[in-house]
Order: sequence, then structure tokens, then C-alpha cells
Amino acid sequence: MVLFVREKQLQKGRPIMIRIVAALILGLFVVSAHGEEQTSRQFLQSIYGSYTGENEGGPPLDNASLGRYFTPELAALIKADSDQAAARGEVPMMNGDPFIDAQEWKISGLKIVVEEPKPGFATGIVTFRNYERADEIRLDLLRLAEGWRIADIHAPSGGLRALYGR
Repeated sequence: MVLFVREKQLQKGRPIMIRIVAALILGLFVVSAHGEEQTSRQFLQSIYGSYTGENEGGPPLDNASLGRYFTPELAALIKADSDQAAARGEVPMMNGDPFIDAQEWKISGLKIVVEEPKPGFATGIVTFRNYERADEIRLDLLRLAEGWRIADIHAPSGGLRALYGR
């Protein structure tokens, strides 16, 4: 009789043990996925890699894509300006590509250096040649829940936030 009762108690505990094991396994996958998050350098490489080689078109800069690259605040400024300019039948203030500070490009000699002075903040220095002109772009990056995003771009023609008076 005692053996029968003990066996029933063990069977009742099985679903709990299965749940614990499943939670541990799931936790390992989450930690593994979390450990593979994109670095600030990889984020910039994903942007600037689209200007060289087979992908020379640059990243999309339509309103739907802005959130992939910019902080929500900066994306909202760019989108509001674009929408207002379209309603007036005018060109938006950002009428070139902010990543390379140009409307046309043939990029070569691309180099990306990233400094992270403290967790969640980084500065990217991107140098390249556009046709024959040497350029340097500085990008202020913030780490958000979605990943790294650009808080500002400083180019030879000026800062992106400054363009919008911010």
C-alpha cells in the first residue's frame, strides 16, 4: 500500500519536473539568442555594407524603414518633415542620403571604427571615399530594446538633428 501511494506521488510530480526541465531548456535558448545580439559595429556594417559590392543601392530610407536605423525621436522628426514636404509638394529638408552625406555615390575604402565609452552608448566613425572625395561621418548610437539605433549623424554638411533644429 505504501509503495502504491509513493508511486502516485511520483507521478503527480512528473508534470512539475517536465515543466522545470522545459523552462530550463527554454532559458538556455533565450540566453543563447540574447548573447547573439548585434553589436554597434555590426549595426553600422549592416548599413554601410549596402553601399559597396553587389548591394550598392544603400539602405531604404522610406518612412516605414526609418525605425530600423534611427531612434524613435529622430525617426519621427524625419517622417514629420517628409510628410509635411510631400503635402506642400516640396522636397524635404533631408534631400540626400544622411549616411554618406550625398545624393550620388561610388563608395570605396570604407572603414568603420566604433568606440563605446559606456554601456548603451557608442560613437561610430565611418570613413570612405565617395568618387574622389574623402569623407568622414560620425554617428551617435544608442542601445534600445530593439537594438542599436542612430541618435544623430554628424557629416561635413552638418548634423542631422541640427537640420531639424534639435
